[in-house]
Amino acid sequence: MTALCLDRSPRHRHPSRSARCVGLTLLLLTALSVGCGGGGAPELKPGPAIAGLNLSGGFDCQEFGFMKLRQTGRTIQGTYEGIRKTGDNGTIRGKIEGDLVWFDWIQPGDINAAVWPKQGKGWLRVSRDGQTLTGRWGYDDKRDDGGTISLRRSDFVFDE
Repeated sequence: MTALCLDRSPRHRHPSRSARCVGLTLLLLTALSVGCGGGGAPELKPGPAIAGLNLSGGFDCQEFGFMKLRQTGRTIQGTYEGIRKTGDNGTIRGKIEGDLVWFDWIQPGDINAAVWPKQGKGWLRVSRDGQTLTGRWGYDDKRDDGGTISLRRSDFVFDE
């Protein structure tokens, strides 16, 4: 293991220095394995279910626009009005697991506005009071390559 030490002189053969060199080598190898994907991102796990959770209603979302959600049991579905209001409107469907919502989204696009169809997946962690949801979203089969997402319950009431 002393091969990774820069100074190979006999004084580095001393047990305490050699042990330090081995320790530094192990530390370096651990850092490299984590930096190269050896450690990986921690798996996202749901927290405890939220008693009485009802996500039906309106939500302000900076990333997707105003959302109207309807919860039925552990399923949510809804629509969103994109910021441009042309071609970036879409639908969202998901399942609630504990305090997480796993969702799929679809934007059909608008050929007249030169907005291509898009779709993806994401996840949201629901606050204990059900007023905010935060998470990540992604394109196609990924859940996080699009960016962060944050929803805040709106006072706006919509007709059913």
